[in-house]
Amino acid sequence: MRNRIISSTFLLALLGVVIAAAHATDAARIEALMDHARRLAGQKQFAQAANTYRRVLSIDPDHAVAYRNIWKIDRALGVPDNPALRQQLARDFGEGFFLSASEHYLILYDGRHSWADSRARTLEMAYDQFHDQMRKAGFKPVPLQHRMVCLMFNTHDDYLAYAREVDRIEHNWSSGYYSQRTNRVSFFNIHYSPQLKDTVLEIQKLENEVQRLVGEAAQDKRQQGRLNSTRARLSAHRRAYERAAAYGNIQQTIHEAAHQIAFNSGIQTRASA
Repeated sequence: MRNRIISSTFLLALLGVVIAAAHATDAARIEALMDHARRLAGQKQFAQAANTYRRVLSIDPDHAVAYRNIWKIDRALGVPDNPALRQQLARDFGEGFFLSASEHYLILYDGRHSWADSRARTLEMAYDQFHDQMRKAGFKPVPLQHRMVCLMFNTHDDYLAYAREVDRIEHNWSSGYYSQRTNRVSFFNIHYSPQLKDTVLEIQKLENEVQRLVGEAAQDKRQQGRLNSTRARLSAHRRAYERAAAYGNIQQTIHEAAHQIAFNSGIQTRASA
């Protein structure tokens, strides 16, 4: 028994020495990296300085000076551009797609510019809210190393084809998803969702009926009441359709953006990174 106690005491003491040595080594590495980062910043090599501060935070996530300085660089310079990523997206998608950049995103889309602009505003709002809420909860998100990629397909079929070909998944049940493998979010325009198909058909039916009644009302004023009633029903269906599509687009954008931001802000680590 006595030998076991002595052995355990020795092991605990040895473990303490190893841990202390590791802490001392980490402290020395951190100090060297901080000195290097300060020199880089003094030489206006801010991107390299930011990467060095990231190395410090990988050793000590609670290093206050490194965390403060990396955000100073981000606020001064913004997210670094990545020409290689732009070129890769242009090669992968080519003709028929447009590429636009917001503050934190590269957005590739094949639909209306107004739709892409609206999604970009929602993505940026999600980014700001995510960081604000994470800080309030005690987390320390870090700045982006490059803009995140968002793919926006105008049609449901193109969205499904991309998900099958690139991510090997079936996404009939969802209007968007985040891929850890590619680090991209992908969406389609919910205006063309199969779930809204019945509403679209009803709108088309009412439009045809309005056109017919316009002609009849010109010949018979008694048809004016039916025309007015049909126009009112058409307007109600259009409003319901636009509300459903707008809400669906916003809700899905925010949901998937939260996953992507978490994996690109140091809150979570990608399995395939």
